[in-house]
Amino acid sequence: MPKIKSLVLILGVLIMSFLVGYLVFAAWTEPTAAPPGANVPAPINVGTTTQTKASTLTINPGELQAQLFRDIDAGGTWYVNPSGISVFSGNVGIGTADPGTAKLNVQVPAGSDALKINTFKFRPISATEMGVYDSGGNQVLIFDEGI
Repeated sequence: MPKIKSLVLILGVLIMSFLVGYLVFAAWTEPTAAPPGANVPAPINVGTTTQTKASTLTINPGELQAQLFRDIDAGGTWYVNPSGISVFSGNVGIGTADPGTAKLNVQVPAGSDALKINTFKFRPISATEMGVYDSGGNQVLIFDEGI
């Protein structure tokens, strides 16, 4: 009797093993193409395929080099090209986290250059005055909000 029990146990284990193996292999689907076709894109450090990441991507903190940063969400509302034209559809603040309603809001301390066009520098004199200076540092124009 013990031999029959042992034989039944061994036979049961073998049948279960084959059954589990069959179920595992039945779920297997062969790749649709030979490697690397129809596969995931190459890693971003070697691939040329455009890829999207749903979260923040940090590349060598403090040293990020790129030709173009662009919003790829619906509408494409902005893009930044460090060596060319950058486009923003909203308001831009420089020196401030809140540009308010101004399309461009530049905040600098009085006496610092806020804007330079060719050789002319625009520099705030006080909270209500803006001076325009030539390349020699001579004041050529004053804008006064109070007048």
